[in-house]
Amino acid sequence: MAEGVLGLGAGASGLSSELLEKLRTADTASKINPIETSIENITKERESIATITEKLDAFYEAVKPLDLFVAGGSNAFTQISANSQGDSVLFDAEDINSLKLGTTTIEVTTLAKQDIFQTATFTDVNAIITTTALSALTIGDSAGDVEFITTGKSFQALADEINANEKYEAAIEQVGNNDFRIIIKSKDLGEANKLTITDTNLGTPDDLGLGLAENYVQVGSDLDATVNGVNYVLSTNDIALSNGLKITALKVDSGGSSSTISIARDNSSVEEVLTNLATSYNALVAAVDSELYDTDSNIDDKASLRTMMTGIKDFLFNTYGSTDDGSGGYISDKSIFNYGFELSKDGSLTVNSEDLNEIISDDFEGLKDLFVGEAGTNARGLGTQLKEHIDFAINSSSGGILTSYIDLMDTREKALEKDKEKAVESLDNKYKQMALEFAAYGGIIASFESSFSALSLMISQSVSTG
Repeated sequence: MAEGVLGLGAGASGLSSELLEKLRTADTASKINPIETSIENITKERESIATITEKLDAFYEAVKPLDLFVAGGSNAFTQISANSQGDSVLFDAEDINSLKLGTTTIEVTTLAKQDIFQTATFTDVNAIITTTALSALTIGDSAGDVEFITTGKSFQALADEINANEKYEAAIEQVGNNDFRIIIKSKDLGEANKLTITDTNLGTPDDLGLGLAENYVQVGSDLDATVNGVNYVLSTNDIALSNGLKITALKVDSGGSSSTISIARDNSSVEEVLTNLATSYNALVAAVDSELYDTDSNIDDKASLRTMMTGIKDFLFNTYGSTDDGSGGYISDKSIFNYGFELSKDGSLTVNSEDLNEIISDDFEGLKDLFVGEAGTNARGLGTQLKEHIDFAINSSSGGILTSYIDLMDTREKALEKDKEKAVESLDNKYKQMALEFAAYGGIIASFESSFSALSLMISQSVSTG
């Protein structure tokens, strides 16, 4: 029997689905697999870029405390430590940057107090104070007198009426199991806010007892305190000093005691920040170099990473300074290598702690000038300029090196996904058509084989009868 048409085998059996599958597998390997490999490589590339981004973010966080314009205004060189002794006052500061270095000593002689009166006791807050006509209570201060009618009025009503006046405080307090008093206070502290209380037609002593000496329970007084030898007499227990320190007096000092607070520069924070800068820089360099010099790296655009690191190194190893050069510019004579930093043979940055601490002690302002710069000038320091560079040249959403790289990966991946989709669709159409053609070829071959079989039979019969 014949072997079939074009070597496809005898009959339709040679045009099998198995053959189609083998052909499609070969096509897939040559047309789709390379695209899928490229997509997988982008996934690996993303992982590499994510690692570099993580190290860059850590380096950025290390740079931020060295920024002249750091959020909150407190950079590494404005950190302070405070040590207080004594318990007669409470220390606070609204703006830590305004605090001046030094020691403040406070001695409290008298606290500022309210003027306080109490009535005689009564057992029913709703009872009527008096029915005597024209009875009244008069409360006076430096600003004048206020009269409160008491005829036909309950204790509760009188307390509420006094308290409604913005100059006084009044409330009924339970002072015993069945005893109550109206407590009357000046609204503000100090001698200037002392009260005078008189009555009309309430008897002698009056029915409320406010004329009795024992019911004048606290005499209003001013704060009398000495701060670093300067005497303060105020109608408040708060003292706001020009060095940014806020003092609240809590109690009177006795026996020559006093309270002190010492404000000092926190040098330890400077060393910690600068050491962290070197450590995070080394980690970033290691992450980038592991991709730049690895032949198996998945990074597609190594040039962008080189550009990024070149920019960072240019700022980090540049010179800075805010000293006026006399011609509208600044003398840039300060480098990190003059201030305790060293570069090892492998390119890593280290900090000589002994040298740095000596510089912090002897040339703190120079170190600050190098890293932060001077407010009110264009002489921005290393940290200030480096942060701006990372913000705008590397991480900016409009043209930043790393942001653009990530955007380009997205674009490449989307293009590959579309290419894969088109390639799969093309193969589907191709093999769908081939399946139809195979079916048609199978029918033709079967017809040929049937005709050949009939012819073969006739030949055989002719030979047998001949």
